[in-house]
Order: sequence, then C-alpha cells, then structure tokens
Amino acid sequence: MQYSANQIIGKTLIAARAVQIKRTAADSAPAVFTVSAGNPVGVVFSYVAPGAGRSSIYWMFNDQYGRAYYAKHETGAFSLSALKNQGAITVKEETEIERAATETTADFFKKYAKTALYVVAGVLVARAVLPELIKKIK
Repeated sequence: MQYSANQIIGKTLIAARAVQIKRTAADSAPAVFTVSAGNPVGVVFSYVAPGAGRSSIYWMFNDQYGRAYYAKHETGAFSLSALKNQGAITVKEETEIERAATETTADFFKKYAKTALYVVAGVLVARAVLPELIKKIK
C-alpha cells in the first residue's frame, strides 16, 4: 500500500519497529531518541523531501515545546493499519475516487445536455413568439 504525503500529514505515525528520532532531517544527523515498536512517533506536521544529505523523505513532527523533530521514511517503519484506521486512503483509492467523480460529471453532461439544449431553445423560441401571440389575443 502506498500513501501520498498529503494523506499522512495530520495523522499519528505508529512505529512498526524501532524508529530513530533526529533533530535535523539529514541522514548523517545523530539519533536523539528511539521510539519502540507499537508506540506513537507523533502527529505528522509536514515532511522534508529527499535532497542534499537526505536519501529519503523525513516526516516532521513538533514536540511539546514546538520544536521540530524528524523520522526517516523507511519501508516497514510505520504501521499502515494505523494510518488506515485514521482514515488515510491509498494512492490507488485516491485515483479511483477522482476517476469516479470525473466519470459521474461526464455522464451527467452526456445524459442532460440534450434536455438542457431543448429547454434553452424552447425558452428562446417562446421569448420570440409569445409577445406576438399576446398582441394578437388582445
């Protein structure tokens, strides 16, 4: 299962195995703490993308004093079921939802476009013809 970063932000990551905590989002930064399996790492505030000194995404959290700390994203490090239980949806599920919404919109226009065109045409004809009919009736 793959989750987009947007689905992770705001969720509590639970360690699936020991997870090292760092004060800097860098591979070379020393670990300042290790979260044991089954314990919360924290609520994800943001993330830092791979780049200079970072081989992977680093999840960003805030401690009780508002200071940032980081955990490197590694396969198997975090509980996927805990994310699912918090309402996170996978990239595949996001794609299916977007596709269904697009198909629904397209189907709506296909279904009602002719009807809408006939209504508009009818209104235009009525605006052109009704004043003359009203004059003749009077």
